[in-house]
Amino acid sequence: LLDLGRPADAAPHLRTAVVAPGTPPAVAPRAHAALADALVRVGDVAAARTACRLGRRRFPRHPGLMLRDGVAALRAGEAARAESLF
Repeated sequence: LLDLGRPADAAPHLRTAVVAPGTPPAVAPRAHAALADALVRVGDVAAARTACRLGRRRFPRHPGLMLRDGVAALRAGEAARAESLF
């Protein structure tokens, strides 16, 4: 749904994916990143930052999460933090 330009529809499914106990370790960080991307696209930057923070607790150096975290920080007006993540 996210790739179809429907981030608001994708977000609930992605929220489920990030908390599902059976989500494979190779998929979980991408689910967190996709959730953050969806939330930024719908304008919920605070929730996107939370999704990044939670994802980075489990996967601290995942490049997709760092990128999404940087985008969210930039949207929140925190250019220095964004730069440190890019």
